[in-house]
Amino acid sequence: MSSQLTVEEIADHNNFNPDYLTRMFKRVLGITTRQYLNRIKIETASSLLIRTGMPIKEVAANSFFNDTRTFLRCFKAMTGLTPTEYRQSNREIHHNNPHIDP
Repeated sequence: MSSQLTVEEIADHNNFNPDYLTRMFKRVLGITTRQYLNRIKIETASSLLIRTGMPIKEVAANSFFNDTRTFLRCFKAMTGLTPTEYRQSNREIHHNNPHIDP
């Protein structure tokens, strides 16, 4: 995973046409290749938000987003919360229940 990884690179690496790869992803997973990559990045960011005290800008960079603004937009679209709201709501749950491992 990297901030520079593209659908074209994945397709080339696997000897697929980028359009074919995206169609296959859509057929099998119900989402596009780009959506899948963003989902992995947001999962990484979610974990960092809960487990670390990193500033949002660092979370974005360590989640392989090229810029913070794109990260904020994508995070809100996928989770319905801003990164700060997500961190606060999940930290409270974790701290109030020692049986939940974030």
